[in-house]
Amino acid sequence: MNPGKQSYNIALVGAGRQGMAILEALAPSRRVDQPLRVVGVADQNLEAPGILYARRQNLPVFPCALDLTQLPELDILVDATGMVSVYEELMAHCPAGVMVLQCNRPHDWENFWDLITKDLSFSERYHPLKIAIMGGGRLCQQVLQQITGGLSSLRRISILGVADPDPEAPGIQEAAVLGIPTVRDYPTLLAQEPDLVLELTGDPEVRKSIIQKKSAQTQVIDHIQSRLFWELFQKEEDRLRLRVESEIKLANQRNQFQKIFDYLPDSVLVLNQDYLVEEVNQTFLTNFQKNAEEVVGEHCYKVLHQLSEPCDRHGMVCPLPQVLQECKPAQVLQYYTDSDGVEHYYEITISPLCPPEIAGRRVIEVIKDITTRQQLEEALKKSEEQTRQLFKQAAKEKAFLETIVNSIEDHMMVIEPDYRVVEVNRALLKMVGLRRRDTVGKYCYEISHHLDKPCSGPDLPCPLRDAVVLGKACSGTHVHFDKDGREHYMHVVCHPLFDEAGKVTLVINVARDVTKEIASRARMLHDDKMTSLGKLSASVVHEINNPMTGIMNLVKLMQRIMGKGLLSETESAKMHEYLDLIYGETSRVSKTVSNLLAFSRKTSPEFKPVGLNALLTETLTLTEYQLRLQGITVNCQFDPDLMPVLADPEQMKQVFLNLILNARDAMPDGGVLTLKTKNYRRPGVMVQIADTGIGIPKEKYSSIFEPFYTTKKAGSGAGLGLSVVYGIIQEHKGTIKVDSIVGQGTTFTIRLPAYKQGT
Repeated sequence: MNPGKQSYNIALVGAGRQGMAILEALAPSRRVDQPLRVVGVADQNLEAPGILYARRQNLPVFPCALDLTQLPELDILVDATGMVSVYEELMAHCPAGVMVLQCNRPHDWENFWDLITKDLSFSERYHPLKIAIMGGGRLCQQVLQQITGGLSSLRRISILGVADPDPEAPGIQEAAVLGIPTVRDYPTLLAQEPDLVLELTGDPEVRKSIIQKKSAQTQVIDHIQSRLFWELFQKEEDRLRLRVESEIKLANQRNQFQKIFDYLPDSVLVLNQDYLVEEVNQTFLTNFQKNAEEVVGEHCYKVLHQLSEPCDRHGMVCPLPQVLQECKPAQVLQYYTDSDGVEHYYEITISPLCPPEIAGRRVIEVIKDITTRQQLEEALKKSEEQTRQLFKQAAKEKAFLETIVNSIEDHMMVIEPDYRVVEVNRALLKMVGLRRRDTVGKYCYEISHHLDKPCSGPDLPCPLRDAVVLGKACSGTHVHFDKDGREHYMHVVCHPLFDEAGKVTLVINVARDVTKEIASRARMLHDDKMTSLGKLSASVVHEINNPMTGIMNLVKLMQRIMGKGLLSETESAKMHEYLDLIYGETSRVSKTVSNLLAFSRKTSPEFKPVGLNALLTETLTLTEYQLRLQGITVNCQFDPDLMPVLADPEQMKQVFLNLILNARDAMPDGGVLTLKTKNYRRPGVMVQIADTGIGIPKEKYSSIFEPFYTTKKAGSGAGLGLSVVYGIIQEHKGTIKVDSIVGQGTTFTIRLPAYKQGT
């Protein structure tokens, strides 16, 4: 390495984490006179981060480390791989004069400067000083220890040898240990023409003889002058070390400043008094889509506005002359048109970097993009009147909406997810007999239900909680109390309102009084029962008439036998047989009548766990005779492990009876009625009632569940059956579906949730 150079060329082996840290510190070069410059990077992995970074900085990259040794004017080769084998290979093939540095431990870029400082401080300005030492005593030993105490001394001094006639002298022994040649007579050393002779014998005659025999360029100093020489030598080395360290620390600070400068949020230029750009940060290059070569060294008015002379000559305000004259910051607004023709507004602040008495003054220009702010200010100015009008309109609309809300007959509350009431309408206040200030801030369950905790359980589900959890509208039927404590059946629908993050913040609770509808529905259910009961009358009459006729005949036969007198053993056995028959037929009549009475009785709904197989069997007993009389075969496919459901038994019997009677009517010439039950996933229970009758056209599917809709002849039905069925299944949180093919039959499929213990 040439010690007289002002800058050094560095090549880097290894582009991993360590190599990347060194590259970020040294590249790109920020100054022309930067003392350390990267001239090449090598790594087998051409996708390593340091390789990619080097390419972005237009630095040469190589796949092989030895390729770097061929670079011209290379001074320092840095091994950042951490591999001993790579370091040894570089040492073996490195050209003479190239320093090889090994980073055998992790370094950040600041530590790297210290590493460079340590090795550069050993460099020297001149060729090694050739020294010959005369006298091998104790003083010679001390001088040798001082001179050879560091690597830097050996590089700057070349000791030709030590002369002393005593081979046991301490200095001769020290020289032998250090590998320095020793001679018995000093003329041998003088023949090598040393630059300096250290005469350490203290003998004036020896000194005089040396002066007589030395060459003209050889200098001679005695033991006192030797100490002075060494101190001066040490001071020179310290001065060199301080100079190198100062230069590198300055470069370190410059790089730190450059990093801060590059990543300031605003675009920054450093300008001289001639409008020329001397420095530019990365933010400017990114925002204005330029590279450093297009900006540094160019006039600012050309870079920003593509002008050939300063902005103030084109009608724009340029504060640079004012800043240089007054040495005070100034601020202006300017616009810039980008490559897409879009105008940007900038707030430009120019500040002086030095006092006015210094020649070559510079300024710093900070450019803040205020396009969005400018547009907003202009928009606000243009819309002030419009905003006032909007406020007036909003006030009118608020009053209009309040009028509408208070005109709605349904009860309305706005409720927070914690059940606290935020707003109410007039209809609700009228029902509960409270004022607005007495309701807002209270809990909804306090106002509507007179409860001290939220609604819960299967008998009183809370649609508000479901709406918050599910994020969709939920409904339910509740009993609310008016100001006189009377019960009102209310159909409640809760609609969730969301914030920008999709979280439910409010719930709109709309409740409609359905007390009359529920009473009407109860009457409709009973009327449907009575209609079904009328349909069953003929069948039940036959069911009762047949066994009653048998009973009467058996009674008459028994009377004739008993009228003959005493009974024989055979006649007595006959009497017992006849009594058994009478008991069986009587039980049959009793069961039929009981089922008929249970079906016709008007009772309140009572939900409890029931098995649908048993309900289907009981319902069949009411229609068995008529189905058999009409030539209809019943096929039961019941799942023996069918799960129970939570249902009202009498209402479910009404559902099954309606569907069975409809199936019977669809098969006037006989057929097959299939009743099937099974479990399905979710968990749930499925019931299918299928016939092989005339079928239903698909265009009728949407109408068959409507009240009073019927396809039968006038007088054959009121059209309430399927409407009642649909309502009952809905109340049981189930579904009913119809599938039919005209001429082949119809299947009704009912799905109900299974009952779980504890629900």
